[in-house]
Amino acid sequence: MPKPRRGAALAPEGVVVVPHPLRVRPMGSLLFADDQRSLREEPGALGALALLPDEVLMQILSSGGARELACCACTSRAMRVLALSEDLWKACCLEEELAPGEWLRYDPGGWRCTYRRRRGLPAAPAASLGATHYYYSDVLYAPWHCGTAAIPPRWSRFENVPRVAASGLSVEEFAARFEAPGQPVILTGFASGWAPP
Repeated sequence: MPKPRRGAALAPEGVVVVPHPLRVRPMGSLLFADDQRSLREEPGALGALALLPDEVLMQILSSGGARELACCACTSRAMRVLALSEDLWKACCLEEELAPGEWLRYDPGGWRCTYRRRRGLPAAPAASLGATHYYYSDVLYAPWHCGTAAIPPRWSRFENVPRVAASGLSVEEFAARFEAPGQPVILTGFASGWAPP
């Protein structure tokens, strides 16, 4: 398990919870906050867009490209949090056409860094907002947390999903043993004779 960074907390189950780099917290944290105010609610933070929920704002931002995201990130601190979402930059990277034989190499700095590296742009400065209010949003926090939480090794110590060789399993047998009862299974041997191009 990776060492927790400064400011990281250990959840009851042993999951390392690292603070979001743009000060995003889940909505439930707002109940225990001293200030009870989100960055989203600062005067002028989102303007008329503050009437829209984060889900809709993310859909609107996803309709643009990297240039539009970069421009939106410069408008306000609240919009910066939304426009620097990893999910949006991942979509920008995956939507770009790769040259024949080119592989998409993920940059450890995140999808925005991956996009910049592919375009030959200089490394992006660390995304930060400085000292300010937190941005409370489950829409932004949940995917980031799921992608960064360190899972304790003891959780994956036991393998309880059966592995079955695909060559020894007929379609009817698969349907009877696994599909009908909803039993998960890992089918092996599908790519044993396959060589990548």
